[in-house]
Amino acid sequence: FDTTVLEDQSEMLSTYKLETGSSLLLLLENPGPIVLHATINDRSASDAPRPAARSKELAHRVSSIEVSAKCFKDQGWGNAKSALFLTLKRGDGDVLLRKNLYGTYRGQDYPYGEQPPAIAFTENDDMVSLAEPGCFYQMEYRVGAGGGHKITVEDWVVKISLVSSSCTEPSDVVHFQTGAQTTRLRRFG
Repeated sequence: FDTTVLEDQSEMLSTYKLETGSSLLLLLENPGPIVLHATINDRSASDAPRPAARSKELAHRVSSIEVSAKCFKDQGWGNAKSALFLTLKRGDGDVLLRKNLYGTYRGQDYPYGEQPPAIAFTENDDMVSLAEPGCFYQMEYRVGAGGGHKITVEDWVVKISLVSSSCTEPSDVVHFQTGAQTTRLRRFG
């Protein structure tokens, strides 16, 4: 609790109809949540995590994170490789923590179908407790290397709530979208 005393500002006090010698208590709180939003339709062949929406560097500590996706699916046949990640990085880009949110779509550890459940991280989870000012969050996804892999994600949302904030209006919203159609050429003969 900061009890900083401001210099005597009698002009300001009279503007607000406060008498000289009165105390004025200002309550400051952190801004509202940071919202990351992604819609993905990608056929790029890669086993490496690909970047999606990213937050600015944090100026405040994090109290909780909520994750949801309306739809998450792959090509529906062949090898299962598609996955969604939330990654916490230092300001220089070094990875502090990368979390595979649901497992590999259609993999042995994936029971959800196309509508995975919402996930909540609290101060007891490393995804929240390791975050400090100067870090940032990056949504990432994996398509899968090899032929024919595809990932589709609709309305993937990560809501990052900050410590000491009761604001519900987002302070920052970041949108990310892929989906430029890829044309495959087939040669006959």
